[in-house]
Amino acid sequence: MNFEFNVASWGAWNPQHLSKDDWVNNEVAPVFDDINASPVLSQFSKMQKRRFSRLTKLMLSAAFDCVGDLNYSAVFASRHGELTRTISLLEDIAQKESLSPIAFSQSVHNTGSGLFSILQKNTHVFTSIAAMNQTFAMAAAETYSQTVNLQKPVLLTFAQEPTPEIYQKFINDQQEVISVALLLSQKTATPGIKLALTNIMPKQKVDTIHYAQLIDAIAKEQELQGELEGWYWHVFKEL
Repeated sequence: MNFEFNVASWGAWNPQHLSKDDWVNNEVAPVFDDINASPVLSQFSKMQKRRFSRLTKLMLSAAFDCVGDLNYSAVFASRHGELTRTISLLEDIAQKESLSPIAFSQSVHNTGSGLFSILQKNTHVFTSIAAMNQTFAMAAAETYSQTVNLQKPVLLTFAQEPTPEIYQKFINDQQEVISVALLLSQKTATPGIKLALTNIMPKQKVDTIHYAQLIDAIAKEQELQGELEGWYWHVFKEL
C-alpha cells in the first residue's frame, strides 16, 4: 500500500518544542526527557483546562496549531487513548471511592476528537483510530481514504503519552510525549511539502525514525526517509 499527500499545514508539541517556532528554529532534533509536561493551551480558561486530560491537551494543542478555527473532517488517533484516566477510575473503584462524572464521561477513546469538534463547533465527520503499534500509519491510511472520498483536505491528529506504569511491561512502543496534527490532501504536482508512506520497505537498510523527527523535517521543509511503525516514510519538498 502506498499513500502520498500534500501537507497544507501542521501543528505539533512535545516538551522541548512548545510552539511551532520552536520546531522551525531548533537546529537539533529533540531529546525526550520530561514525561510530565503538557501544553499550556492559553486560549482556554482554567476551568476548561482542568477537565482536560494530558492526552486531550496534547491533541487540542496540535490540532488548533494546525487549523485554528477552520473546520475540516478529521481523524484522531492514539494507541492507548484515555488509558491513564481509566486507570485512575479503576483505582477509585478499588478504593470504594465515588467516581468523577467528568472523568468517567471523558474516559472514552474519542474524547479528544469529541472535545475538539465541540470547541470548534465543527459538524464534519470525525473518526477515532487505535491500531496497536501501527496507529499513526493506519490513521494516515484512513485520512487518505477520506481525502479521496471527500475530495477535500482532512485533518490528521495523533498523540501519545507514556503507558501507565502498571502496563509498561506488556507494551513495547515509543514512550515519548508527542502530538502532531497534519492537514493533508491528495498529492499533486504543486510546489510544497509532501509526505509519502508505504508498507513496502526498500531493499537497502533504512534508519528507524521517531515521530518528532518526522515533524522536525516537515517544520524545516527538509527531506527525511526512514522506518516508523514498520512503514517506510518519506518527507520531501517539490519546487
